[in-house]
Parts: sequence; C-alpha cells; structure tokens
Amino acid sequence: MEEVVYRIVSEFEIHHSLLENPNSSTPISESVLLDLQTLLDYTSNTKDPIDIDCLFDELSSKNLSVSILVRTISSAMDSGPTHIGLLASKVYLSLLLCPNAPVFTLFTPMAFLSLLRSIRRSFKKPNSGTVGHLSSQHRARRKKGGGRGGQLRNRSQNVQDGENESEERVFDVRVLFSVLERLELVLCLIHLDRFPDSLKSLVQAVAEIPVMAIELCGNSGNYGKLCHLCSRVLSEVLKAEHGDQSITAAEVLKSLSPSILFLKSQARDFALGFIVNKMMVMTKDSSEIKKAIVNLPKYLVQKAPERSEPRASAVESIMEIVKVMEFGDQVGFAEYVVKMSQGKAQLRLLAVDLVPMLIMSLRDPLGVNTESGVENSWGLRCLEALIRRCSDVIAGIRARALTTLAQCVGFLSDDDRSQTVLKEVMGFGNEGTNSVEGGITDILRQRCMDEKAAVRKAALLLVSKLMALLGGALDGVLLAAMGMACSDPLVSIRKAAVSALSEAFRTFSYDNVTKEWLHSVPRLISDNESSIQEECETMFLELVLDRVSRAGSTYVPHEESVFSDPNGKLKDLESKIDLLYPEGVLGLLKEICDGEVTPWVKKICTSLGKKKRLKAKIATALQNIIRTSEFLWLSHSMPIEKWTAPPGAWFLLSEVSAFLSKAVDWEFLHHHWQLLDKYGPEGELKSPLQNGDLDEEVMGIESHSVAWAGDRVFLLQTISNVSVELPPEPAADLAHNLLKRIEEFDMHATEVNAHVRALRTLCKRKALNPEEANSLVMKWVGQLLSKATGILEMYMSKDTEAYKDSSVLTPLSGTRKAKKAAIKLPTLVSQAITAVYTIGSLVIVSPSADLKTIIPVLHTIITSGSSDLEFSNLLGPAVSVKQRVPSLYIQAWLTMGKICLADGKLAKRYIPLFVQELEKSDCAALRNNIVVMMADFCVRYTALIDCYISKITKCLRDPCELVRRQTFILLSRLLQRDYVKWRGVLFLRFLLSLVDESEKIRQLADFFFGNILKAKAPLLAYNSFVEAIFVLNDCNAHTGHSNTQSLRTENQLFSLRGNDEMSRSKRMHIYVSLLKQMAPEHLLATFAKDTEAYKDSSVLTPLSGTRKAKKAAIKLPTLVSQAITAVYTIGSLVIVSPSADLKTIIPVLHTIITSGSSDLEFSNLLGPAVSVKQRVPSLYIQAWLTMGKICLADGKLAKRYIPLFVQELEKSDCAALRNNIVVMMADFCVRYTALIDCYISKITKCLRDPCELVRRQTFILLSRLLQRDYVKWRGVLFLRFLLSLVDESEKIRQLADFFFGNILKAKAPLLAYNSFVEAIFVLNDCNAHTGHSNTQSLRTENQLFSLRGNDEMSRSKRMHIYVSLLKQMAPEHLLATFAKVCAEILASASDGALSIEDTTGKSVLQDAFQILSCKEIRIPSNRGSSSESAGMDEESGESGEASAARGRIITQAVKKGLIQNTIPIFIELKRLLESKNSPLTGSLMECLRVLLKDYKNEIDDILVADKQLQKELIYDMQKYDSMKMKSTAAEAVATMQRSDTYRSPGEPKAVSGRNSQNKFTEKLHGSSKVASAMADAVAEATARSVLREVNLGASTPPLCAMSVPKLKPTTGRTLSQGDQAAAVLESLRRRQSFESDEE
Repeated sequence: MEEVVYRIVSEFEIHHSLLENPNSSTPISESVLLDLQTLLDYTSNTKDPIDIDCLFDELSSKNLSVSILVRTISSAMDSGPTHIGLLASKVYLSLLLCPNAPVFTLFTPMAFLSLLRSIRRSFKKPNSGTVGHLSSQHRARRKKGGGRGGQLRNRSQNVQDGENESEERVFDVRVLFSVLERLELVLCLIHLDRFPDSLKSLVQAVAEIPVMAIELCGNSGNYGKLCHLCSRVLSEVLKAEHGDQSITAAEVLKSLSPSILFLKSQARDFALGFIVNKMMVMTKDSSEIKKAIVNLPKYLVQKAPERSEPRASAVESIMEIVKVMEFGDQVGFAEYVVKMSQGKAQLRLLAVDLVPMLIMSLRDPLGVNTESGVENSWGLRCLEALIRRCSDVIAGIRARALTTLAQCVGFLSDDDRSQTVLKEVMGFGNEGTNSVEGGITDILRQRCMDEKAAVRKAALLLVSKLMALLGGALDGVLLAAMGMACSDPLVSIRKAAVSALSEAFRTFSYDNVTKEWLHSVPRLISDNESSIQEECETMFLELVLDRVSRAGSTYVPHEESVFSDPNGKLKDLESKIDLLYPEGVLGLLKEICDGEVTPWVKKICTSLGKKKRLKAKIATALQNIIRTSEFLWLSHSMPIEKWTAPPGAWFLLSEVSAFLSKAVDWEFLHHHWQLLDKYGPEGELKSPLQNGDLDEEVMGIESHSVAWAGDRVFLLQTISNVSVELPPEPAADLAHNLLKRIEEFDMHATEVNAHVRALRTLCKRKALNPEEANSLVMKWVGQLLSKATGILEMYMSKDTEAYKDSSVLTPLSGTRKAKKAAIKLPTLVSQAITAVYTIGSLVIVSPSADLKTIIPVLHTIITSGSSDLEFSNLLGPAVSVKQRVPSLYIQAWLTMGKICLADGKLAKRYIPLFVQELEKSDCAALRNNIVVMMADFCVRYTALIDCYISKITKCLRDPCELVRRQTFILLSRLLQRDYVKWRGVLFLRFLLSLVDESEKIRQLADFFFGNILKAKAPLLAYNSFVEAIFVLNDCNAHTGHSNTQSLRTENQLFSLRGNDEMSRSKRMHIYVSLLKQMAPEHLLATFAKDTEAYKDSSVLTPLSGTRKAKKAAIKLPTLVSQAITAVYTIGSLVIVSPSADLKTIIPVLHTIITSGSSDLEFSNLLGPAVSVKQRVPSLYIQAWLTMGKICLADGKLAKRYIPLFVQELEKSDCAALRNNIVVMMADFCVRYTALIDCYISKITKCLRDPCELVRRQTFILLSRLLQRDYVKWRGVLFLRFLLSLVDESEKIRQLADFFFGNILKAKAPLLAYNSFVEAIFVLNDCNAHTGHSNTQSLRTENQLFSLRGNDEMSRSKRMHIYVSLLKQMAPEHLLATFAKVCAEILASASDGALSIEDTTGKSVLQDAFQILSCKEIRIPSNRGSSSESAGMDEESGESGEASAARGRIITQAVKKGLIQNTIPIFIELKRLLESKNSPLTGSLMECLRVLLKDYKNEIDDILVADKQLQKELIYDMQKYDSMKMKSTAAEAVATMQRSDTYRSPGEPKAVSGRNSQNKFTEKLHGSSKVASAMADAVAEATARSVLREVNLGASTPPLCAMSVPKLKPTTGRTLSQGDQAAAVLESLRRRQSFESDEE
C-alpha cells in the first residue's frame, strides 16, 4: 500500500500547488479518488489503521493539512461528473468512518453540503444510458488479485480502464446504496445538533430522494432498497442526539409533505409508510414527535391543492395518518374539521370532503356505544356542519356537501341505533325537531330547484338515500320539486330525478307519491335521450307491471264464508278490496286512467311489447283482479248491473293484450262482453264529447269516466287485440254483432269508436290477404255511411216539416201529422247525433271513403240559419240547428273537422268557417273542439293556419277554463315543434296565462316560461319586455298611432289596464317572471353622477343660468380632463392587478358607455339624458377601452359585455373607437374563444370599413388568430378575406398577397379549391347557388362584400381574386376546379337554375368564361416545347420518360373531360344563349376557342355532337389566328420603326435594323406564317419610311411627280440632292427622343 499512499500524497501535493493559483480550477483526478477509496476499504476490512496513519503522516511531512484533503474532496463532489461526485462522497464518508481519523477536523458544514449536493445531482443530471452493472471483465479482474499487491494491480488496471472509458459509463443507482449506508453510520458518529443548517439540508435531501428516484429506478427492487435506506437515515436523524426532536420531527414532516400530497405514487407510499410505520412507533417514547404528527393533518389541510383529483388524493393521505392516531387526537382533528367548515372557501370544500371519510373510518361516530351519549359525539357535530354546508353560497361546495351527506346517510343507515340518531339529526324523529335550522326537508326543497345543475343532481341523490329514513308521508313540495326535475334540460339531472322519485315510489305506496311518479316518470318515454327512455321502461316494468303482477298472481277462491256479508255496505267492500291488494295497486291502476298519464302508458306498453319484455303474468293478474272484483261484488249481494271493474284494470289489459294475446282467456272476454252488452248504464251519460277520441287525440285533456261505457270500450279493444286467437265462428258472430250495434246508432260516442276499430281489426286479421281485408272494410264502411246519411236526411226532412206545420198553427192546435212527427223527433235527434259521430269515426278508419252525399248534409247543419252574407247563397233550414239541437250542431263541426283532415281541398274551403265559428260561438264545448281541430290543421296544413294564429290566441282569454287550458297546451306544443313561430303579438298574449284565474294554467305557464321558453328562446323576454309594459297597460305610445275600434277592443282583451291593486300586482308578477329569464347584463341599471351640470343647465335658457350651473360650467373642462386620465389609469391598474376590487368602478363605466342610448335594448336602463359620446368623445372612447381591459380580467363580466362591444362596433361612427374595439375583440378571442366565435362574422365587417387603419388592423389581427387556430375558416370568413386582395390601400393588398400566397397556402392548401365556385357567386352578389333569397339585412351585408357590376374595374378586381386563388392550387385541383365551374355554373345556366337574364347571373357566367379561358387554370401538357418540358423535368427531379408519361396522362384526362363533360355543356349553353340572343354568346365562343386551340386536330372528334359549332369554331380560330398574326406583325414593325427612328446617331442603320429584326424573330419562335406576314409588312414599312424621309415626311407623290423633285431649303436657296440628304440627316440628329426603354 506504500505505492498507493505515495501516489495519493503526490497528487495532493500537485493539487495544492494548483490551488494556490487563483485562476486554476483543475479538480482531483478519478484515479486518486479510487486509490484513496481502495486504501480506506482496505483499512476498514483489515481493521488495521497503519496505512491510513501513514497517509496522514505523509501529508504532514509535506506540510499538507487535513483541511486541504477535505477541500479537494469537496471540490470533486461539487464540480465533477456524477460518478466522480458520488465517488468523492463515498471517499469523504469512508474517511470520516476510518479509525483514528480526525473526525471534527474532517467534518465541516460546507463539505457536508457538498456531499448532499452530489447526491442530488446524481438524480437530476445522470449520465446518458440505462442502469447497468459492472462489466464482467471488471469483476473478473477483481477476483484474480490477492493481497496488497494483487489489489493494487487490479486497482491500477481499473484506473486505466476508467480513463479510457469515462465517457461510456452509465449511472448505477446502486452506487448510492453504499453512500447512504455510510451516511447512516456517520450520523451515528457525528451529532448534528450543533449544525442545524446541515441537519435541515440533510432532511430535505433525503426526503427528495424517493421523488427523484422514481424515473431512474421505476418499479425495480432497487427503488425499494433505496427507500429503505432513506427511511433508516431519517430514523437516525429523529433521535434525540441530533437536537430537539420536536423541531427535527417538524422538519422531517414538512419535507415529506409534498410527497404525501402527490397523486398516488411510490414516493407517496414511502412518505406515508415512514410516518405510519416508523414515526408512530417513535411516538411511544417521544411526546415531541407525537405532537408533530398530531399537527401534521392540520398542516396538510392548509397545503392541500384546489383541483378535485389532487384534493381527493390529499384527503386519502390525511385519513391514512389520522387512522393511526389515538382516539382523542382523532376527535380533536374532527373538531378542527368542523371549524374548517366555517372558514374560507377552500377550507370549507376540504372539510366537506373530510367529514364522510372521518365518519366512515373512525369508530362510533355518533357515540351510540359511549357513556357520553349522542349529544356530545363528534360525528353529530360533523353531520350538522355538513348539513349547513348544503346551503353554502358557493355552488360547488353545496353540491359536494349534498353528495357527501348522501354517502354518510347510506353508511349510517345500516345500523339501527345510528339510523335513529340520523333521523333526529335530519328532522325525521318522532318529536319533529330539527338539529339544523330550516331542517333537511326545507334544504332539499331549495336545492332541488337550485340554479346550478350539479347541486340539483346531488340533492336528488341525497333524497334517494333518505328514503329509508322517512317514516311518514313525503313532503308535497319536495315531491313536486322532484317531479319538476324529471323535466330538467340536463340529462344527468333527469336521470337522478327518475332514480330519486322511483326510490320514493318503491318505498312508499302513498297516493301523493304514486300520483307524482305517474305524472313525472312515464312521460320520459318521449325523451330525446335513449338511455332515459330505457330507464323509464325499466322503472315502469318494475314498479307498475311487476307490482300489479304480484298483487293479482292468485285468484280468490269462491268461499262465501270469507267474504259473504249480506248486510255489508259499499264502503266495506272497497276496504276489503284494498286489503286484498296491498302496495296501493288499486290506487295505482286508478291513477293510470288519468288523461295526462294515459298517453305515456300506451307508449310504454307498446315499446315494452315490441321489445318482448311484457310477461304473460301481467295479463293473468289483471284478469284475476277483474274476476275478484266481480266475485266480491256478487258476494255482497250487489246488483251486477251496477258493478264496474277496478278503474284502470280494463285499460291496462287492453294495452298489454296487443302483445300477450295468448294470455287472455276468450271465455273471460266473452263472459264480460255479454255482461256489459246486456246491462247498459242507468240513465244517459251526460257529455258525449268529453270522452273518447279527445282523450286519445289530445294529450292534456283529463279522463272523466271509468264506468260502464269506458269498460265496454276497453273490452272491445282487448277483443280486437286478441282477435287472431279467436275461433272463426265466434269471430264472425262478434263482427256481425258489432256491425248490427253500430247500425242502430243508439250507442254512446265513446263506444262508437271502439266498435268501429274492433270491427276493422277483426276484418283485417281474419281476412286471407290485405286486399280482401280492405274490400271488407270498404264494404261495411259504405253501408254504414249510407245508413247514417239516410238517418240525417230523414231527420232534416222531419224537422223541416215539424217546423213548417207548427209555425202556421197556434200553440194549442195542430194536425195529427205534426203531433206524430213531434213525438218521433227526439228519437231521430239522438240517432242523428250518433250517426254524425259515427261518420267521423268511419272517416278516420277509411279516409278514402266516398263522402259526396254526406258533406252537403253536414254543411247544411253547420251553416243552417246563418244570416251572414257569406252564406246567403247556401240552402239550409230557416232556423239554425245550433239553437234547436246544440249537440247535433257540435257533433257536425267535429265530424267536418275529421273530414277536412283527410281532404286538403275541403280543408282550404272550410278552415275560414272554423275560425269564424271559433270567434262567434257561445258554446264552450264547441270552442274547445274547434281549438283542438285547429291544432291538428296547423300540423297538417301549416301554411293555411299561419294567418289565423292571432285569432286562435284569443281563446287564451276564453271565459271557460277548459278552453283556456286546452289552448295554452296546444299552442305551447306547436311552438316547441316549430309549427308556430314567435311572431307578432303571440308572446305578449301568452303572458296573461301567468296570472290566469286557474291555478293549473298558472302552473303550466310558470313551467313553460321558466324552463321550455328560457332554453328555446332566451332573448325573447328581453326583446319584448318594454313592449309588454305598453301592451299590458293598453298604451299605444310606443307605436305612434291610434288603433281601429276592433283592434282597440282586442288589445283591451289582452291588457291589465288600471291602477287598482289587483291589476298592478298582476302586471308586476308578469314583469318579475320575465326579469327572472334575463341574463345579468340585461338587468344592470344605474344613475350617472356626472349629469348634475347638464341637469342644472338643461332647464335654463342659453343666456341665463344659476350660479351653481355657471360654476359647474367653469369647472367642467378640468373635470373632463381628469376623468379621461382617471379612466385610462384604471385600465392600467387592472393590467397590473387583475384581482383588484372594481365593484364601484364598473357601474360608472357602464353608465358612460350606455348613457343616452336610444336603442330598445337599453330603454329599461337608467342613465344620462344626453350621451357622453356626444359631449366628451375622448372619455367615451377611453371608457370602452378600460371596460375591455376589465373584461379581460373577469370572465363573467366579459360574458355580459361582449354583446355590447359588438353592437358598438357596428354602430359607432368614430374610427378610433372601432379600431380599439377590433383590438379588444381579438384579445377576447384569445381569452374567451367560445364567446367570440358567434361574432366573427360581425367583426369581419371591419374589413370593409371606410377607414384604412381599421381595415388593416382587422386584417392583421384576424390573420394572426387564424394562424393560431383561435378562429376557424368557417362560414363567410374566407370569402370576406378575399376582398383584401383588391383593397384600395396598397399596404393591405401587399399583406393580403403575402397571406394568401404563403401562409394560407401552407396552412390550408385545399381552402382555395373548396371555396372557389362559391367565391364566384358571392363576389357577384348572386344567390342562385343557395337556392333562396336573403333577408334585407343579409342582402345589405352581402352587397358590402361583393364586387357586382359589369364595368371594367369590377371585372378586373374579380379576375385578380380568381387568379390569386388559382395560383394556390395543385394541378389536380386545377383540373377539378375546371370541372366544378363547368358543372355548377355552366350546367346550372343551361338547366335554368342560373338565370342568364339576371344581371348577377350574367356576371357569374361571364366570369366563368374568363376563368376557363385564363392561362392559370390550364394544366401544362406534353404539347409544350421540349425546352419547357426539360425545364420542368429538371425542376421536379423526374426523368424525361416519367415526365412525358405524366404529360400524356394529364392530356388524356383533360381531353376526356372535354369530350365527356365540358363540350356537351357548352353545346347546350350555346343553343340557349343563341335562342335568347344573349351577348354572352361571343364570350362562350372565345372561351371555347381558347380551350380547343391545343386540340385543332381533334376538333372533329370532340365536336362530333354539333357539326355547326364545329364549323363556326374552326372559322373563328382561323380568323383569330389571322388577326393575331397581323397585329403581331404590325406591332413588330412599329417597334422596329420606333427603334430605328430613335437610335443613336453614330449607330449604322443596317446594324440597328438587324438587331431589332433578330430580336423579334426570336420572340415569334420561328412561326413561318407570322414571319412571312412580318416580312411583307417590314418591306412595305421600310419603303414608305425611306420615301417619307426623302420627301421630309410628306406623303408619297405620284410617279409622274417623282421624276422632277422640287426641294426648297430653309434658307430659301435650292439644294442639290446631296445637300438634301445631309439636311435630312442633320434634322434627324437634332430631333430629341422622348421615349426610352426605361420609360
């Protein structure tokens, strides 16, 4: 080992010399650390300190102190790589543990902190790679050496290996094991009570190790060992030798708290395990540690996170600690939780979560097993606190408290003694006292109607749990609240309400519970949510059908001794039957017959039957109930003709028998048919119109009778349902009997329908095929119609004779014939009424029946005796049937309505008569029937009824309550189904139902306005509020004109005018109901403080004023300036501190921005009489800006004010304000994206703002929002952006070009292609593609974003936009766009869908021709030059063959498209344009010429369908080529001439001419025809130019004059020929050129 010591000392000596140089930072080498570790390990293993003593002696001999050794190792721990740092840490700890080591010299706080930092760094910055093991070679080397020399050689070899492979090492977490083991031994040696900072750092570092090691170790066994070592270190730290245990324990727990509050993880398990398993054991010997642990849950409560999932994990962790505490400490924490429930919101929420955990985790929460009693139990106080939180001001806490209280109730209800205490706490005890103010029942009433959905759902859950505790009847208000919750808009609430109400119905069989359940749950069979429909079916099957099945499962034996009681009374009989069928079965069946329940029961039974969920036992049970009722009746010696089955039994049997036909006994049906057919009802049933199909056709009409007629009807329905199972002979006999009974026309109206339907069913089910069935039905229908017509005609004739005979006689005299007719007339009247009703039933059964002879008779009845001019030409009795036989008159109207439903033409003629009768009739039954018929007409013939809605609404003020309720129900359903719209006075007339005299109508109206209307039309109350005030007071000031007498009378009918207390209270009730539906922003109203000066001066003349007003006028400018600055300052402060209190500022700002508004929207707001906008515009603008900043900090406020910002943006005439609002709306879009999304179309209007700054600002902001996906390319956004490409401003056009050409092309490459055709229509303001006309406002908006017109400017702008879009498309999209333009525009024009006579249609068609002709839409093919193809190949990187093949494919596709799709459209369109002499024919031909110029050789094939077009097109193409060649040659000659004329004097003419000619020759690409034409033109032009120069610009003289030229010089002398040429050249030199290439 001497060699090792020598190397170590030498290295330290070198390192010491380097340390003396302040600029040196060389750390100690890894080899030295390995040598030092080898030395220390050897000393530790051999227990011989001689080698380490030798080291210290060598250091002293070299004048190296031990502190240098510590600093060097500390430097390696701090600055070295991870493995060197850990090696240095291991060396340092081994050095401290070495025998005879100077511990107090070696241990320093700084070195200890370096040690801890090294451990931390090993987790934060591990070397790349995975956790590995030492290499096998390394282990082999370690095994070979022995003794000192062998170990030294191995170590030397390891050093060399480490130096060569230092970069490839991976971090091994097991290295930490030895470090932590040595750290634990060091703590036993060195006490840290003198080093509190080192102790604190140690605790923090060790507590963080399990958290940091999760990713490094994962789930391996190494992590478990690492946590075990950390636990041992922390346990060692907690010993008393290291200082005050209370402080140390608090520090340990504080450091472990973040891990405890983690979501479920291994670090959380370690922290909880250490506290529960280690520290709790230490509490037996240390009260200080116990005290710290007792306070830990309270500390964790303060640090618990707010989010739900982490909070739930924190609650679990807290409870893990509380569970291991002593009982007294647990009670103390429970008391602390109770106090928490009265603290801040976060603490209250946490307390609500902790209470159920405490009650369900700790023993005896209610103290039922303790001597102290229930009153002093901690659980009781927790429950009381939880109940109080059910009324918390924060909705989230209320909901959570109700949910947790339901958990507690469910837990405590299992124990009988706890259940008794729980009843007392909830207020359900015998004494009826409530431990909590208000009682749980009152709380549940309020919470079931809470404004927050989560609260309502939790309240319903609690109600379900409380059912077991309710000993008495349920609270009626609570039941009604649960019933209303079944109609909640939210699906989850409806499900919870069904569950709660069904639990109540399952637990109690009280009449009020049964009634509420049947009126609330079965109607959900029509719910939009399928899961709720299934739940409704399941509940009905379980709670109704199964209950009836259990009750009627056995038939009572015929033992007279059991029930025989000859002297018994009817009341005794009813009580016996009730005792016989428990669970309120008879009451349940009776309630099913209610008119509001019946339709839903029918739907449920039908649905269950189709799904085959009905069981035969329900049919058997119902038969047993009917048999038992009959038996008991007879056993009491009651007359059988007075017996009726239990109400609802026959009805339910008739519904289920349709699917359980085999379960119904024919003998049973036959017996009761004979019984009911033999004995009729005593006396005449009063109202034949109140039963029957009104109950079936109209939901909401109450069922009035379940007596004899009703039983007979349902029995007939049952028979028709099981008719398939009937034997042939009984079926034929039954059909014959039914027909015979109908022909007698002496039945009750309710029976008529049943007989007709049963007869039809028998015919259809017993017929061999449908044709035979239809013929049978038509046969007996015709037979019955004929007989009914005969009875009506007989009645009419007898009635006329009786009237004529009696009219000419005195009252005391008359002929025998008249007397005889008078005797028979009542019988005929009864038969006539039944016959009319039977006709209506037959029309429903067979709508195609022949009614030609019946309609005139009915017309005569309903118009008889009419004195109106409208009916003066109709024949009828002189005296109205309405006066003599009202029942026949009513029945005739009802039957006529059924006929009109089957015949649309007849309905068109008679609907005005129905409306007239509705207005004039004094019979409530007739008005009610007509209202029902008008509702049916509205569904069948909506357009015909729309104009009569205002007259139908008059029935809302009908004297009869039934008519008013019927009208309200029917109109509300029509409104919900959108058959009727909220137009005109409809909404205002509906308002009076809120204060109707009938309680039922008021309840219906409250539900309709508070739930249905609020969800369907939330702004209706707000928009109509002011008008409602005028209408209810019968004031016409808002309309500005007086009404006619009839309209005035109608308005008074729907007003509540008067200053009496009753009228005022009714009007106020309506106002309050409307205000409750409004959003908060519509309710805000304040007075302005800065209007005092205006108020004082507004009543004075301009030249006068009070001293106060003059003084205010002097101070006002200063105040205005300060106010503007103050408002801006408020905005700056909001940005700095968004949570500042602005309660007093927001009303003032609202007053400023809404002051003086004349809009109806603000007519109900109080504010200054004159707008601040007019007086102080700067303050007005600044107020909007500040309000925007406030809204950015407050989401609720933003939701209220964003509509105002949008409205001001549309109406403001100040460009600065519009610009500011656009910026604010962009910020709102980032912060509140969902709120702004619906206003994007309004913001885009600023792209056409008059101010350039606003347009540019809008474009930039919207483009940024689009790039960041805050705004989507939906609706008209893209089309409106297009106009920026042709904006007046050059800057905006540049921005648009860059946006469309770069950003949009990369982000949405298909957008231009998908919107191209629509853009053509929109830019031309053409609606042909939408198929409908727009409203005036939408038309104005569309014109703003269009470029309609055929002027050159508009066409060029549109073409620029089209070209810009085409440049963005890929070749395949260009081809598809070409096809779309042809198919959607040209084809539409040829089909007539696009009018070519309309201006916009012409523009669209002309644009289409220009687009198809432009070069941008044409795809390059292989018909191009070879140089172009080569260039394309080189650019795309394709080979020549691939490019050629691709070109051929494109050419073939284009040619195929032309032949198959495009050319036929062009041919058809050309014929259409020629037939109308349209000027667009030329455009079409030019377009077609351009399209086919590359296919000259294939024109014969392409235009094979139209030879004339082929000839015309060839001629046009040749003519065009000729004209183009001439124009090209002319242009070339003119250019050459201009170039020759203005060349420099020194350049030879020949050279210049050749250059120009060469240049144009290259330009013309060697075309022979063009070159020939050009040569002729050049020669001609040259000759003329030479002659012009010779003659000084004069025209060419005739040949006779050319031989004797006469030239005169400017000096007056005659020049020679040479002098003349020189003069010409000189003039050319002096001539200045004003054209240049640059210009």
